[in-house]
Amino acid sequence: MTKVKKAYRLTYQDENRFKGLFNTLRKYNMLAYKQFVFNYLPELRKGNLVGSKVNDTTYRLPLSSDNLFEFVYGATFIEYTVNDNIITITDIEPQRFLFEGRRRALESYKGCPYISTKERFLIDFYYQTHREE
Repeated sequence: MTKVKKAYRLTYQDENRFKGLFNTLRKYNMLAYKQFVFNYLPELRKGNLVGSKVNDTTYRLPLSSDNLFEFVYGATFIEYTVNDNIITITDIEPQRFLFEGRRRALESYKGCPYISTKERFLIDFYYQTHREE
């Protein structure tokens, strides 16, 4: 006799906040957005808990982004908790970038959106140190 997995329900800790940040992710980091929506979201709904376990109920799901974006803003990931058959999305990173991108349209420099001159400096620094010869 095969054991049937019960479908998981997806909820948000703060739905308005998450959807706003998630729309910003879609605008500025389409690779991470598509990976979550098309690869990870169906797996989560089936009950396959993807990502690394942080503690008993919390998981961290890393999302892909290009090397330059990750160098400037850090890793992109989603944290979620699991209680019974309910998955609650609790956090999305990089929050500072996503909040600022939600607040205003960001300019791009060398193909990477930036918030301030600090990020623009990091973009230049990345190209200076990662020059292919």
